[in-house]
Amino acid sequence: MKISVITPALNSAIFIERAIRSVLDQKYDHFEHIIVDGLSDDGTVDILKQHAHLKWISEKDEGQSDAMNKGFSLCTGDVVVYLNADDYFLPGAFKAVIDGFSEGADMVVGAVEVHPPEGEAMIITPQIQLRQMLWHWKEWEHHGGNRYSSSFPINPVQYFYRRTLQETTPFNASNDLAMDLEFLLAAAAQYNLVRIDDVLGVFEMHGDSKTVKHMAEYSWKYWSCETFAFIDDYLQRFSKEELIAFKNAQQSGFCAHIHKRVRCSEALMSQLRYLDKLPLKRHPIEKLKGFGRLLKIFREQQQV
Repeated sequence: MKISVITPALNSAIFIERAIRSVLDQKYDHFEHIIVDGLSDDGTVDILKQHAHLKWISEKDEGQSDAMNKGFSLCTGDVVVYLNADDYFLPGAFKAVIDGFSEGADMVVGAVEVHPPEGEAMIITPQIQLRQMLWHWKEWEHHGGNRYSSSFPINPVQYFYRRTLQETTPFNASNDLAMDLEFLLAAAAQYNLVRIDDVLGVFEMHGDSKTVKHMAEYSWKYWSCETFAFIDDYLQRFSKEELIAFKNAQQSGFCAHIHKRVRCSEALMSQLRYLDKLPLKRHPIEKLKGFGRLLKIFREQQQV
């Protein structure tokens, strides 16, 4: 099977060589590595020119999702994987994945080694069932040592899939904040996902990574029903009681994340805690509108 590795890049000169080498170190002959650069001006392109095996372009794009879709349009592999420029594969990842596809999988998902900005590395094993993945806001569950589980695959280095998936479900270029989860839910709803035990790659959560920035700087915008509106398409699978429980848990989860990451006055925090406890079943409109009003206040505070 031919593997297409697609890397969106923008001013990634510090990391890109390591990502490229991690692909070559797989010792897997049937692959291509496509890099979609967004007009970097830090020397990234000079590094790309040093590797004759790469297929690359450097042009303006409309964000990460657009770059990912561009890369897909250029690829010719049977299997696709995205490798962020600041992440890298671990040795043996390609072999482990190919063995997984022999079981008839449409997507093979492994564990990922996470390097947080502070603290020790963690091994994260994800859920792959749609119902579990919908609870995307849940904190990683600790299983002892450096082992944790997440409600969905948190980094593209840990999932490879047959190109059919993206042909039918391209990344949503208008959803820059959560396009990965939107894609994964669509895949889980339609295709056969198989999980393997292997740790496939490393997710570098440094201060400049997109994930860390969203969590730290834009939490008021990220943790909102608007960002994750696509989730509602899957709630028809729930009973009325399950739907109410899910929506209450979703609001509570979003509030909890904002509590941690947004500095605001004690008065605002008090109102947020009040809304958090307000039962959705009895006061759905009041709760959701109140939550929206507070997000607007947080947004105004961020601009001060």
